[in-house]
Amino acid sequence: MTALPGIWIWVFMTLPTPTQLAPYAGAVVKATNGNGTTGDGFDFAGNYAHAVQLFGPSRCAAWTFLYPATTHGATAAQTLANAAPHAPAYIADIEDYRYQPGKSLPKAEIDAFFSKMHELRPGVPVGFTTYPTKAQAEQQLVNWTACIDACDFGGPQIYWPKQLEKWQTVVHDHTAKPFHAVFSPDDSGEAVVPVAQNALAKHGSVGIWAHPFIHPNSQHVVDQVLAAWHSGENAHVAIDLPVLDLSHADTATVRSPGIRLLQSLLVAAGLLTAAGVDGAAGPQTKAALLDFQTHHHIAADARVQQATWTALLAAT
Repeated sequence: MTALPGIWIWVFMTLPTPTQLAPYAGAVVKATNGNGTTGDGFDFAGNYAHAVQLFGPSRCAAWTFLYPATTHGATAAQTLANAAPHAPAYIADIEDYRYQPGKSLPKAEIDAFFSKMHELRPGVPVGFTTYPTKAQAEQQLVNWTACIDACDFGGPQIYWPKQLEKWQTVVHDHTAKPFHAVFSPDDSGEAVVPVAQNALAKHGSVGIWAHPFIHPNSQHVVDQVLAAWHSGENAHVAIDLPVLDLSHADTATVRSPGIRLLQSLLVAAGLLTAAGVDGAAGPQTKAALLDFQTHHHIAADARVQQATWTALLAAT
């Protein structure tokens, strides 16, 4: 299973509203810019923090550029972890020679970035995104092999019709690693629909760049992909129920419209008393959730995603 189940909207600067994001699993928000947090006068870390306030940390994956020749891998990882300390996944966009002609990001810096991210956020998946196939990436001096070897998942950028045609090569080049394919309806038009639907059916995950509420002409294309998600297995759970992150509920109470439902289901499962249904998840709710996940052989991470919601609803 990929690190980002469902349909995620990729965000460079302009954030959606909570209502605009509601049909999607979450947003993949640029949180830093290589070794730093700003670029061209824009505060990416501040924008990511605002996204967390709007959507909650579990619905805000974090991404960054890694520039050739200037990125220090360990520094970029530390900067990203500081800006997005509770993200459900991290993604490095490996940039190419166009930014610094004749230069590429050294393998040592790629390894350092992934190694440091895994050290700082153990158990949290870290992926990379770049050209969709090995041949395309290497033509642009991106060290594909180093990225594949170090990553937990890939995020191939399948933006143009000629890249959509290479779908089977994309699958092959990721060497059986999970991936979150990123599509651009603005670049591909209607041609993106069958490939994105196939990716969603087989890999459980797609990304949309750029978001349709900024480019409304692509909304009808995205709607077709969303319709496939609605009609898929467990679509009701994925669409209508939020992802909840209770991993830090011991020290920071979690409040969300989904918390009361979660607590009610835990009461029905016999793991929480009725008095615990208060819409504010603290240590008791977290402990009950962990007990439920362990008993049902779900990863005991105190994160309520599709598998946990499904099991909770089935248990009632």
